[in-house]
Amino acid sequence: VTETFSSDWIGDPSKASDGKRVKGMGVFMEELKKSFEKRGIQVLFTDVDVHDIEKSVIELKKLLGGRFA
Repeated sequence: VTETFSSDWIGDPSKASDGKRVKGMGVFMEELKKSFEKRGIQVLFTDVDVHDIEKSVIELKKLLGGRFA
């Protein structure tokens, strides 16, 4: 994941769209990844281009090495 959307709206959903794009996955996603890896679960996060989802699916299939054709 190259970037994510970060917002400090917790407790006030009306501010959910007041966030900004940040580099990387952000603290929550990093901690989630570490938690899975500690349990021996292989983790794969990827970016999805909402303007070209089909392209994103093709890239994800390449990353998965054909395991989920």
